[in-house]
Amino acid sequence: MLLVNADKFPLFRKYEHGTTYFKIISADSFEELKILGNNYSLKHYKANILPDRNYISDLIKNEGNHWEIIDEREFNEALKNCEQNMQKVDWL
Repeated sequence: MLLVNADKFPLFRKYEHGTTYFKIISADSFEELKILGNNYSLKHYKANILPDRNYISDLIKNEGNHWEIIDEREFNEALKNCEQNMQKVDWL
């Protein structure tokens, strides 16, 4: 199990294409903001099995440089833009 200093949370990441953002809340939970056209979804994930924990661990460590490290401001701006200009959906 990955041990991470709780003072480091939340952490923020996004995919390079800029349509998926992550708010890592703890070593076993995160929120994912996905944008597709004029739609968006915001989902909360809690790790219950090892592959989920490994995924969150990879997010935290930016394993393989698959994500861009961003700050809270960038995440919040993307979320605010979605809430003001897009339709929230559950199917993303």
